[in-house]
Amino acid sequence: MDELAADPSAAGTEVVVIGIDGSPSSGIDLVTSAPGWRGEPGRSDAWTVVPGRGVWIEELEAEIRSRGLRPPRVIGVGMDLPGATPDSLRRDLESGLAG
Repeated sequence: MDELAADPSAAGTEVVVIGIDGSPSSGIDLVTSAPGWRGEPGRSDAWTVVPGRGVWIEELEAEIRSRGLRPPRVIGVGMDLPGATPDSLRRDLESGLAG
């Protein structure tokens, strides 16, 4: 059976998508972006952090909507943000799961 064909909340299951804020692919609230930057690794001078959804997250949400399913809760954990520490990542996750 296609896992996305059924609504998991009908069985009492909550689905939570955890994305990596700062990632151009899986960011939830923040992504990295710059004109002409194609995502080459190691080029931190080429991008800035801006509000937005990552490409993969946008596509996942579009697919869920196209199937008429209720969107899952999403949590952004700032692993790809400057200054991220294990403590800040834990706080991001705990805050997202609590809310």
